[in-house]
Amino acid sequence: MRILHLSDIHIPSENDRDFEPFILKPFLSDIARFNKQKSFDLAIISGDLIDKGGISFQNRNKCFDTFLNCCVEPILSTLSLSSDRFYFAPGNHDVWRDKDSDFIETGLSQLLKNSNAVNKFIDDASDDGINRIKPFKIFEKEGSFSS
Repeated sequence: MRILHLSDIHIPSENDRDFEPFILKPFLSDIARFNKQKSFDLAIISGDLIDKGGISFQNRNKCFDTFLNCCVEPILSTLSLSSDRFYFAPGNHDVWRDKDSDFIETGLSQLLKNSNAVNKFIDDASDDGINRIKPFKIFEKEGSFSS
């Protein structure tokens, strides 16, 4: 099995003029060449799809759609892979850091000091402190892609 593993793409915004000609096109050319030598069976992006929680996007709610359109679809097309052969996971730049209040942020950083505290927080299943990851989880759930 041959896996294309990527991380830290950090799409800066939908209007970045340098991303496509200087990063995406050369990258797609390289992976097309590698794929011709031996086909990839799977593509994985392990975090930091966007930059700084999409703060520089004109419509922040569309940052993951932009990532899907400008990165995922061209990669899948170049590799002739279906969407069920593409996996991704969120990174620290894929969260909207300003979604949770300063009060929650301070409390979490003070209280989640060990694995028992983290596990209790997870087991309590409250939305407090996880609003920052909700936009990514919505993208993940609504998309036709694996995660």
